Amino acid sequence: MMKSQIGFLALLLLAATASAQQSEDPRVKSARLRAKLELLQLDHEVDKSTLKESLSLLKRAQREQRLDSKASAEDRKRQRSELNELESYVEEQKRLFVQQAVDLERMRRELEESSGGVRAARVETRKERGLSALKDAREILEALDRAAERAFKLVPNGDE
Repeated sequence: MMKSQIGFLALLLLAATASAQQSEDPRVKSARLRAKLELLQLDHEVDKSTLKESLSLLKRAQREQRLDSKASAEDRKRQRSELNELESYVEEQKRLFVQQAVDLERMRRELEESSGGVRAARVETRKERGLSALKDAREILEALDRAAERAFKLVPNGDE
């Protein structure tokens, strides 16, 4: 009985969340996606820097192992073990780095798609502003025409 109630509540929560996301203002959604994208990019940059450092450490350790001919068998075994751990870590970081790049691209596409609705709203707003400005300009021109007509009526004609 309790499990079915929990399941029902979870279903209601999912439905409410989906409904809220669907009704979210496109500009808010776009801003939220831009913020997420920036965070992903920041994380990606930090991981890139860490990966560079790890690769440098790995290359140095490999070079030192090759050049260290005076190391005892026990030291070589320990160095090889440490080198294997570092190689595993670097390989895992490379895999994560590639996955981050894929996630970033996916997020960019999602932002681009959601920005389409925002762009359309902006274009519509600009269009409305342009039409409003055009209407205002017409009204001003009409007022100037009426003023000019009145001014010409007040100026005596030299022909009379």
